[in-house]
Amino acid sequence: MKYTDVDEIFIQAFKNQFLSHLMADVQKDGPQNQAKKVVQDAISDNIGKLSRIFDAMVLPIENSETFFKNLAQAGSMENYMRPILNAITPILLTPDKSRLQSEVIDAIGKDNYAQLVGGLVKDGLVIPKDGDEVGFAQKEAEVARLVVSSVLVNYSQSLEKYNLSPEEKLLREKSSDLLFANIKQLKEVASNAGYAIPTKIEPTRFSNIDELNKEADRLILLSKEALNDEDSDLGGVLKQCMAFYENYKQYMDASLNDFGQKVTLPLQAMATKFTLQMLEEPKPKMSVKEISDRVEKLFSLADRLSAFLEKKYPDSYASDPVYNSLKTLKNRLQEARDIPELYQGDDLIREQMHNKYTDALNIFIEKVEADVIPSEPPPSKMNILLRILRAIFTLSFSLTTKEEREAQKRFEDCSTLRNDLTQLKSELESQSLAHQENPQKDSTNSQIALEQQSEIKKSLADIRESTKSEMAIERDNSSTVTNSF
Repeated sequence: MKYTDVDEIFIQAFKNQFLSHLMADVQKDGPQNQAKKVVQDAISDNIGKLSRIFDAMVLPIENSETFFKNLAQAGSMENYMRPILNAITPILLTPDKSRLQSEVIDAIGKDNYAQLVGGLVKDGLVIPKDGDEVGFAQKEAEVARLVVSSVLVNYSQSLEKYNLSPEEKLLREKSSDLLFANIKQLKEVASNAGYAIPTKIEPTRFSNIDELNKEADRLILLSKEALNDEDSDLGGVLKQCMAFYENYKQYMDASLNDFGQKVTLPLQAMATKFTLQMLEEPKPKMSVKEISDRVEKLFSLADRLSAFLEKKYPDSYASDPVYNSLKTLKNRLQEARDIPELYQGDDLIREQMHNKYTDALNIFIEKVEADVIPSEPPPSKMNILLRILRAIFTLSFSLTTKEEREAQKRFEDCSTLRNDLTQLKSELESQSLAHQENPQKDSTNSQIALEQQSEIKKSLADIRESTKSEMAIERDNSSTVTNSF
């Protein structure tokens, strides 16, 4: 089910503050990455710095409990952030998402914006320079993309305060501040008293945050007493404190790593690879069964068409470009059929099968473009090729259409008559000086061939774009990017 909840607290705060943030003068002792400073750096150095244009805008967000509940409901950070970005994008970009809104450009400054996109200001508008309309549009789109991606960076910074729960923050305060200070003093006193300071300590084994907090309280009190009591077992107390501190560090490392895997790294990945297309709901991945069915049906169709060519052209099919293109397609599809299922999960099988299927289509397209089209096969063979291409693009894998099946039936019903006519024709031809070709028929066949080639070329282009789109979906669904901002 589509996730639709949004962080209204963040969205409203952003809408209320973003323009004043963009227009604010740079403060000498202000925070890093103030908006106008970011714009100047982007102009003079690297336009990519615009992805930090909202860094200095401190905004409230949902409380920790609500955030983690909604994140779990969304299923991924990308699903969680998409409705937030879709709520904010309309105030930043034009409806077609091709450039910044006029009020955003005004807030940045028209002269600054013109420099960012390589344009000029004329009659109060930022327009492209003569002859640079395409480049201007591309730079406007890139600026738009970067500004929206900056919302991701801002939200990520706000979430950092949730990297630890209140109980974990309390534990950090006790352990890193109070207990660590006591351990340092214990080491000095123990060393002066001649105790051997342990260099390697096995950590204690508390994994529950409440137990850790209770143990921290106990050891803070115990270490204070030991420091004030000359007869205390300094070495034993120090060992307990050091063992607990190792346990504390391991627990916190695991907790922060978990937050990073669930929140920080996915947000970094999303910001790094962000495109405006990510604002759209992703298409669902095909299941193993759906891909397998597609592979099997296309293989069966290619096999039947190959058998047809073998039967119809027994003496020449082996060297025929159409037949060989079908053979290549079958061989590649067979690789997808042969993927072993043993010891593999559905996700891995699906990915491998989808990749093999896509490879089969791409190689088939290359074969058709390189070998079949230049050979200019007759319309009957072009129809076979079109049947495969239409099947790939429309996912209709029947050997023939209803009309073609009816024609086939009529063909079979009159087979006896056709044989008689053929025999008669043969006898007549043997009495003739020569068989005259019908020029009108040649003209008609030529026109059919041209139309078929045009449809084939269009189908090839459509299939190539379709496979690229499906591959992009697979990458977005399976890739994990760990680049930092």
